[in-house]
Amino acid sequence: MLPAFIAILLLVAVSVYRACACLRRSLAGETARRTGALMLASGAVWMLVFGSRLTLAHGRVSWAPYLDQWYAEVSGLLVPLVHGHLGWRDLFSGNNEHRVILTRCASLVEVLVNGSWDNQVRVTSVFALQATAVAWVSLLAWQSLGFPRGSVVAAAAVLPMGLVCDWENMVSGFQDQFGFMILGSLVAFSLLGDWGALLIAVLMLGSMASGLLTAAALAAVTLLTAAGDRTRLRAAIAFSLGCGAVVALGWFTRERFPPVPGLYADGWATWFAAFLAYASWPLPPTPLGAACLWLPCLLLAAATLGGRNGTRFGRFCLALGTWVVLQACALAWSRASLRGLVSARYTEVLSWGFVANVGALLVLVSEGGAPAWKKRLLYAGIVPWSVWIGASEAWRSEHVYRPYLEVFRQQTIEHERRLGSFMRSNDPHIIDSVTFPHIPGTASELIALLRDKELQERLPGPLRRDGVRDRDPSRLAGIRDGPLSQLVKGLFRCRFWVLGAAAAAALASVIAARRSAGMDGSSAAAPPTP
Repeated sequence: MLPAFIAILLLVAVSVYRACACLRRSLAGETARRTGALMLASGAVWMLVFGSRLTLAHGRVSWAPYLDQWYAEVSGLLVPLVHGHLGWRDLFSGNNEHRVILTRCASLVEVLVNGSWDNQVRVTSVFALQATAVAWVSLLAWQSLGFPRGSVVAAAAVLPMGLVCDWENMVSGFQDQFGFMILGSLVAFSLLGDWGALLIAVLMLGSMASGLLTAAALAAVTLLTAAGDRTRLRAAIAFSLGCGAVVALGWFTRERFPPVPGLYADGWATWFAAFLAYASWPLPPTPLGAACLWLPCLLLAAATLGGRNGTRFGRFCLALGTWVVLQACALAWSRASLRGLVSARYTEVLSWGFVANVGALLVLVSEGGAPAWKKRLLYAGIVPWSVWIGASEAWRSEHVYRPYLEVFRQQTIEHERRLGSFMRSNDPHIIDSVTFPHIPGTASELIALLRDKELQERLPGPLRRDGVRDRDPSRLAGIRDGPLSQLVKGLFRCRFWVLGAAAAAALASVIAARRSAGMDGSSAAAPPTP
């Protein structure tokens, strides 16, 4: 197991290094003041997203494992760990259609550092991934489009983080598979054409089954760009062949999972109806809704084909939009039955379609050779179009998804109560008299896990305390939460301080940006020194 774990860590380290190298190159032409303003603004966005997620999740996140966490993390990871036979197969084993290698590695690291498993720790790591993804895109937008236009893209990326459309990813640490895939894909798209993007695309195969679509989107946009600029054709073909190899690797090493009747699309008509639901989100699932959302990316694709999209950020937006459309295609096939109510876990991916289209629209507006009438028309359409889509997302958050979040929290509270009662009494009827606490699996499997003495030492602190509360109360004082659990509790208590720090950093970045603009203007106006 150790060699496989070290190989994954090395791949992550090299990917981070390439991303940092790309960032350094892109900032090389900036003044020190402007670089400082960009970094301050990005830090403000990171804290804003992280603090918003903490605020929304406060009081709604259980410490207990639930649903897939029992199979993928407790029995699939903790049991082999505590019994001394954890191997690489346990990290690479499938969960439904997915190989959640990165999720299992993150869970393993957190357990080893914390001493016990804790869903609240796992969820907080999801918030960190989400904050990093939004801050990364905001930084790219500000650097390419300037602060005024780039802030529109940043606002579109921040918006979903203040809503609960993705509530499933907000309350379950197991959903960090989406966080890994989104962050890795965003970084890969910013490295388009660089071999570091291929490394990250390989890494995305360990996030979930649709991780291979990162390489597919890279190849598609690379070839589209080369079609508009034939001087890059040879390099583009070589890079695309590398992306194709990554896609093939992901396809042939995927987890073979039999299609579930009623869940998968049963024909082209079903697939197309589901595709409209996913591709149009958060707009109505109609061809008109999809067209209204994706028109900017289509216009940018046409400009790229004509050789008029020469900016890195423009290619980034096109790759991001292509990736979201491919994800919608995959969901329409594998989760067609969920099209009536787009499942909350998928909205985090789909919401990036709005960001891609906002970015594409602003790139088109920023074209140097665009006629004035075209720019005025685009500017006139940006505000009502953005407000319409943003309001649709906010409405769905409050009226569609929030009721499900509140019901789910009541279930997890009942789940916590039953688990604690079982640990105190060892009465199996507490577990086998209900169905929801042990999905997937059976009541007997869950009871066997809770009775495992070695595993009990790695269970969340509340369960470990309930296990000795009535039998040996003298041990209660010695059972403490792990360091990460204590840190997370502190972060939840300080969530408003995090938001305050975000506001202070944002104000500082505005001041720094204005000073930088003033210094640049003074330098431009000053006569050359003889």
